[in-house]
Amino acid sequence: MFLKYNWFAFVWALIILAGHAVPGNELPQPHWYLFEFDKLVHTVLFAVWAFSMGNGFNKQTKYYLLKRRYIGVIVIVSLMYSLSLETLQYAIFVDRAFQVEDLVADLLGTVMGLLFLNVLYGRLLKLT
Repeated sequence: MFLKYNWFAFVWALIILAGHAVPGNELPQPHWYLFEFDKLVHTVLFAVWAFSMGNGFNKQTKYYLLKRRYIGVIVIVSLMYSLSLETLQYAIFVDRAFQVEDLVADLLGTVMGLLFLNVLYGRLLKLT
């Protein structure tokens, strides 16, 4: 039952990993005045991921505490995954670097995804 509602979140996590593994010299470099394009990409990727995890955690019935405390779990999982990806970019991936700004963009995307989920489901955002 858990995987039935969370398969998309797992696939999306793999897509995020694949995007982080692309060599830096192969990425597009559009120049925007207000912010860097890759920060927008990080924010959107993590917003979709947080939304899909929250949706799946709420629909599954196997783990009651996960359903009840999904916000805290998603924030912690997103931060750990983001930190892991940035560390991999620093240590393994070609022509990539660890950027604190990416961590901030990932966290912002996580919060935006959770806010959208809570607005969509008509719930007030409760900190767990």
